[in-house]
Amino acid sequence: MGSEADGDEGVSEVIGVVLMLSMVISIMATVFTVLSPYLSDINAARSWSALTTNAGAIEERISTAADAANNSVFILPLQLDEGRVVPLLGTERWTIAADLFGNERVDMTLNGTFVEFISVNGTMRRITITGAGVDQVRAVDDLREMIQIDIGNYLPDLMIIDIHDHQDMHIHRLVSVNIDGLRVTSSIDGGTYSIDLINGAMVQNIPGEAPVITQEPRMRCELVEQNRVRASVALLDINVSALTSLTRISTLRLQNQGNLALFDDEVRNLDIKVTTSERSIATSTFISELSNEHALYQSIGIENLYTGFGPVKTSAKTQAITAYPLAASIEFSLSLQTVGVIE
Repeated sequence: MGSEADGDEGVSEVIGVVLMLSMVISIMATVFTVLSPYLSDINAARSWSALTTNAGAIEERISTAADAANNSVFILPLQLDEGRVVPLLGTERWTIAADLFGNERVDMTLNGTFVEFISVNGTMRRITITGAGVDQVRAVDDLREMIQIDIGNYLPDLMIIDIHDHQDMHIHRLVSVNIDGLRVTSSIDGGTYSIDLINGAMVQNIPGEAPVITQEPRMRCELVEQNRVRASVALLDINVSALTSLTRISTLRLQNQGNLALFDDEVRNLDIKVTTSERSIATSTFISELSNEHALYQSIGIENLYTGFGPVKTSAKTQAITAYPLAASIEFSLSLQTVGVIE
């Protein structure tokens, strides 16, 4: 009898343990069900923080490389477990033109791969075009006629057009620059999050939300004294030819590949055109804000008091700005820094 009682007690204890374990498992399942959204949010927040940290480190190292001596190399370890660094090709094209020496006005239009010139006073005599695969020198005979030059099948990433007059004075320059960038991207909680680094600007892209600009293009324009403006544009191109969109890298190697001073003069009739893509949010927004501010001055009849960059004309893909006040003399500097991603 005693052994049967002991056996019953043993069975009861086992059943009790099983029931207790079932209750614990049920409670834990309920807890995980309740906490799951919060845990997912925590993991997403950690992943987003890692992405922004890496993008910030890359931007800082790009800026350091851009300001360094030519051919300097900088190495940056990355922590992108689920992320990638991908190239952004042809994000922007900047075309900057201005008159230089004397009183001549040259109107120059870049239309596809054709360049059209006309000299208002008829003093231009020589046109020099410099760029990869497009070098040429053209003498000018028809002084007041429209001149059209075919560049070729494509525009090079950097093209410079200089015009000299009958005294061999440098009277006009046009610079056209293609800008590439980088995107740091990661899959987080089923969505694609990214941060774009284009021309010194940074833009955060979160699914379902408007892009956030955390750093603007490097442009300044200020009135330094009455009827005198100082304007500067610093372009930053990232040579991404060594990258492919499928590359997963643990270390980013960056090299300074040149710093060019393309303008450093007193200029007239400054014209800055920017052809943007859907990725050029920072530049498009920056120029739109300038246009809105200028429009406000116009609407209340004080346009003559507006100083800084302002619109010339805009279109769906091309935005144009100049320096205000329009009658002021302009000290203008344009630089191009190139940083390459190398293997």
